[in-house]
Amino acid sequence: MLIAVEQSIFNGVFLVGAILLVVSGTSKTARPLATVRAMRNLRIPSSIGLARSLGVLEFVIGISAALTGWAIPCIGAAVLYLGFTGFVLMSMAVGDRKVSCGCFGEVETPPSWMHVILNILFAGASMLVALNGHSGLIQQLRNSPMDGILLAGVVTVGTYMAIVALVYRAQWNDARFPDAGSRS
Repeated sequence: MLIAVEQSIFNGVFLVGAILLVVSGTSKTARPLATVRAMRNLRIPSSIGLARSLGVLEFVIGISAALTGWAIPCIGAAVLYLGFTGFVLMSMAVGDRKVSCGCFGEVETPPSWMHVILNILFAGASMLVALNGHSGLIQQLRNSPMDGILLAGVVTVGTYMAIVALVYRAQWNDARFPDAGSRS
């Protein structure tokens, strides 16, 4: 069993990853074209329906993992993040880092090492939570409303920071070094 502090850190990282699945799943469902383009770029079978289905799957796994903490959705989140890691590595190997990875719908998100690191981090945290247990946000709010509200706030800020790191880092890099976009 992990020490309480370490488990709390992994729970927080896990919840950020779960909420990112909700955000990216919602984006893919509403605006699937960037995901379709990213899949076609890698010569993976693709369609709007397939991209939307992936978005719905991400949403369902992310929301159920975050709210319940049950092992099956947590393992599902880990599997999704490992799949995303492979997808990003394949996208980077193709060499065109100006092409969006499609992870946030129409928002341009070029694949980068930041994606790889965060995907592996979220996959690992999801597996640790699946193995060690997590009460989920619903139970945490029932047990201690103030702690649950504080946790929700911290997770919201963490999710925002992860989105900024993935999306806006590339845009900031391109603005600072116009030819650096291919080096992310």
